[in-house]
Amino acid sequence: PALGAPRLRGLAMHLCRPPWVGCKVWCKVRLLGMECKIMHKPPVFYALIQVKFNPVQMDRFVQDFREAIRPEFPDYEGDSQTEIFISMGPNAKPPEQRPRNRWRFLNMDRTEGFTLLDDALVYHTNRYDCFTRCRDATLQALDVLHEQVKLAYVERIGMRYDAINLDYCVVGWLADIAGRRCPMP
Repeated sequence: PALGAPRLRGLAMHLCRPPWVGCKVWCKVRLLGMECKIMHKPPVFYALIQVKFNPVQMDRFVQDFREAIRPEFPDYEGDSQTEIFISMGPNAKPPEQRPRNRWRFLNMDRTEGFTLLDDALVYHTNRYDCFTRCRDATLQALDVLHEQVKLAYVERIGMRYDAINLDYCVVGWLADIAGRRCPMP
């Protein structure tokens, strides 16, 4: 494919920034290209990667996206959530509620999946063991989505780790208090 029509799986390896990716986002993606070691007992319980892009009327593309990722993520659920917009300042308007569609795709174990919104794709997992796996899953799904939707740009990529495994932290903390070093499993 042309550089402007990305094959996102190899995106981090390009030396030139594709025109549809903003400069700040591109710098982050290039840093994400590092490989990692698989952790056997990672201190992370839950991780997610959100890719925010130009708003699209996504309901037109959901079925094609669903079929493309069905082999790995067969569990599908569509629902609506409510967004609340709050204005601040002297001329603030009263809070406004708007419905927002979302579509969720999960693996059979319900340990990882995607949430698709009109302006974002979110990968999430509660079986985090390596950043590379999360990155690759996100880029593969984003590639599938881009082939169908023809995204104009990516505004932001963010990653969040949640719920540190307390056993990991407590064992290390207690070992420090006792004056011993405890090898991490």
